[in-house]
Amino acid sequence: MAKTALIIQQDLILLQVLERMILARQYRCKAIRALDQLDIEDQDQNFDIIISDILFDGIGPLDYVYQLKEIIRHKSLLIITSMGQKKVRQEILEMGQVSGFFSVPFNFDHVEEMLS
Repeated sequence: MAKTALIIQQDLILLQVLERMILARQYRCKAIRALDQLDIEDQDQNFDIIISDILFDGIGPLDYVYQLKEIIRHKSLLIITSMGQKKVRQEILEMGQVSGFFSVPFNFDHVEEMLS
């Protein structure tokens, strides 16, 4: 059975690049630009990995990570964001619910390693 991935990224170009990378690794993938694009069926899915930004209107980065944990079942969460604040990165990693945190620009090889 193919692994499943959910990508949530407002930046359309980054969304498409990440989607191609995931599909090339034989994952089934859903790529969306915001949480409001999720279907009810998506919330019942247990994704192997979620790759998401943390910068969305109306919600703080830490709250967003907690919300993801509550509404979407998943095994692993990678953050890929243009937010470069070291303090926010440290706080999110200390939450223990994030497998990796990458600031744009990032090394694709490191992300691909985490998919293996």
